[in-house]
Amino acid sequence: MALANELTEHKKINVVNKCINEPVYLSWLNDSSGASYYLFGKLNIDTISTKEVGYYERYVEDLTTAQGNDSILSKTVEKTTTVGALVNLQDMDGLSGLFKSPKVKILTNPLTWETDGPKWNDVRVQTGSLVIKETNKSLYEVEFTLILPKQYVISE
Repeated sequence: MALANELTEHKKINVVNKCINEPVYLSWLNDSSGASYYLFGKLNIDTISTKEVGYYERYVEDLTTAQGNDSILSKTVEKTTTVGALVNLQDMDGLSGLFKSPKVKILTNPLTWETDGPKWNDVRVQTGSLVIKETNKSLYEVEFTLILPKQYVISE
C-alpha cells in the first residue's frame, strides 16, 4: 500500500508546442483494458452519407393527379470526419490500439470541458490499415476517418 508521499508509477506525457487549429481528442480502450488518449488535428474533410431506411409503393387510382407511386419512410445520415497527426515511432505501437479498439470516444466539448466537464460521444474508426513501423523512419504521418454517430432525420 502506497502512502501519500510515495511515488507509485511514472507517467510520460508528450507535449508538442505546435498549436492544433481544430483539435480532435480521442479516447479508446487499449490492449491492457485501460484508456489511451491522443490529440489529433482535423484535416477539414467532412462528408455525409445518406441511406434510406425503407420505402413503400402506393396504389395509384388516377394517373392524371398522381405525384408518384413510391415514398421514402425514413433516412439516416452518417457523418465522417478525417483526422491526422505526425506521430513519433515510439507512439505508433500504442496508437495501433486505436484501430483495434471497439470502444473509441471523441471529446465533443474541447473548448469548454474545463467548466462544463468532459462530454464524450462514441465514434468508429473506418476500417483500413495503418503502417506502424518502417525502416529508417522515426516520424509517421497518420491519417484516418472517424464515423460519427448516426443521425435519424425526418420520417414520413
